[in-house]
Amino acid sequence: MDHKGEILEKAVRESGIRIADLAKKLRISRGTLYNRFEEYNLDWSFMSEVGKIINKDFSYLFTDIPKSVSNLNNDVQDNAQEFKTLSDCTKELLATQRKYIALLERHNQLLESR
Repeated sequence: MDHKGEILEKAVRESGIRIADLAKKLRISRGTLYNRFEEYNLDWSFMSEVGKIINKDFSYLFTDIPKSVSNLNNDVQDNAQEFKTLSDCTKELLATQRKYIALLERHNQLLESR
């Protein structure tokens, strides 16, 4: 297994963002960020959060990331629809809204039946 902390640190340095700025965006101290760089097996949520800030996707680098997480972008792109008109978009939005309302109503019914 690769040293995730070192890989993350290298990516951060290549991104050009200052360590102090990254730490501030993560709401941690610079020292804590340096300590995270020393960790061999960083958790995926931290790497993902850093990746969002520096615009880097780390999912392809690691085989131990849950499939549902690593394929999220692919799934979204595969299931995305291209709307040709505003009317098409509006129809899809209203259909989704109806489904959501039905789900909420069913949820409330289940809560009331308890």
